[in-house]
Amino acid sequence: MNAWFYAVLQAAMGASSPIPRVRLWHLRWQSAKQAAAGAQVRRLLDGMAAQAREHREWLSGGGGAWDGISAACGKGRLDALATRLGMSATDGSPRDVILAGLSTVATYNTTWDMLLGSAAGMARKNFLAIRNVEDAVNRIVRDAFQQASYYYRGLSLVELESIRSGKILPGPVYSFVSLSADLKAAIDFAFTMGIPPNFPRVVLAIDARAARALGAIPAVYSLASDVLDLRPGAESVHRTFQIRYADEIQVHFSPQWPSGSAAMARSIITVLEPPPGTTRLAKELGVPCVPYRAIFPAEAGSA
Repeated sequence: MNAWFYAVLQAAMGASSPIPRVRLWHLRWQSAKQAAAGAQVRRLLDGMAAQAREHREWLSGGGGAWDGISAACGKGRLDALATRLGMSATDGSPRDVILAGLSTVATYNTTWDMLLGSAAGMARKNFLAIRNVEDAVNRIVRDAFQQASYYYRGLSLVELESIRSGKILPGPVYSFVSLSADLKAAIDFAFTMGIPPNFPRVVLAIDARAARALGAIPAVYSLASDVLDLRPGAESVHRTFQIRYADEIQVHFSPQWPSGSAAMARSIITVLEPPPGTTRLAKELGVPCVPYRAIFPAEAGSA
């Protein structure tokens, strides 16, 4: 009955109707699901915080074990990994090559296979413990990604125009996209990405099924990213993510995003009062703007 009434209203008011195609209750529901998954990840990591610290310290120095680890892996395999990573023999030690392999999405699994197939004794035990932590986190993220209907992320006006035009324009366009575990965190994300304070921001609700069809995949969590202390500018579809981002549901988008991604946009949730430009672009896209106060009225005064 509701769907029929909605269809009649939309037909009567025309294609430019401001009635959102995505129900606010559905956004709240999906946001709560992603928040629950994010909380599950955080509880898991909080429960092994001490071990995670030990793992990071061991990976940082290795307690003198790296000579044995590199010998066990073999020079040929390490050279092949370095070549695949675009590193030369002068770019770093075997440890640097291994950490780069563990923090690069394309080589993550092959680097782990090499380590667990070569290392022995305490080194193998430590690697197994690290892999178990990472697998547990990544399993939750992967499951949440597969089950989600919508995602939320910070978006600049330039990126909104990129979706509309199908072109990547000059401006803050991120190839690595952090999709928050909850809408409030997505709003915070939109405020903290280094864009000037007066630059209009919105939060975009992304159609998860269309995103997957365009090549979006779950991001990979790796302690090696913490050890390398990757800066936000170094993050891309090619890198893993750090423990400080592990309370978010994260996804890598294919390089073709945002080109051809207009079908992904289902609803734009404004962080600030939408300026005329944002409203106009959203209308051209046929994507309704929804004030975030309609979803989180209690936070209305805290943004």
